[in-house]
Amino acid sequence: MFRGLTAAQARAEMLADGIPAGFADILLEVSLAYHQHGGADRLTTTVKDLTGREPISLERFVQDHREAFA
Repeated sequence: MFRGLTAAQARAEMLADGIPAGFADILLEVSLAYHQHGGADRLTTTVKDLTGREPISLERFVQDHREAFA
């Protein structure tokens, strides 16, 4: 299940999971920059270009690989 987290909450969870503070900060900076510049808003052809196949939804992927999530 997706849970929206504030940057502070995400950082706290990463630290609790053992991620070093400096690396957690870098991950948060990259995430923030990505979202501020609209990186999450555009579609690309990268999956098809690399695999030769049309991309599938996350839901389809999870259904196809259900055993990996058990």
